[in-house]
Amino acid sequence: MFFGAGTKLFVESQRQPPAKPSVFIMKNGTNVACLVKDFYPKDVNININSSKKIIEFDPAVVVSSSGKYSAVKLGRYEDPDSVTCSVQHNNEILHSTDFEPKTNSSSKLKPKEPESTEQTSEICREPKG
Repeated sequence: MFFGAGTKLFVESQRQPPAKPSVFIMKNGTNVACLVKDFYPKDVNININSSKKIIEFDPAVVVSSSGKYSAVKLGRYEDPDSVTCSVQHNNEILHSTDFEPKTNSSSKLKPKEPESTEQTSEICREPKG
């Protein structure tokens, strides 16, 4: 929050033990988001890696009621399938997990048996009154 020409107000969470973030990458067309959740302390460096960047935005960081931080970095890329996300936090580098539904193509699954196709027909009549 800014007051006047340069006075900033920062609301920081209560000091707590370091918490390692969870890192996810979400893709929708050429749009990519790198989501970094539940970390402490606040200092974090988010890198979206791609050789085909269209535009990239500065990360937004928020603090939750638990005092942990979450952040998101957004961008647009020509080839989103090649995009990866890495995060540097507390002298450790973490990599993203794709946040996309995966289909299970295991050959060990048995096909479902067809259900009975017997049809019945009943006539419904209005009650006589």
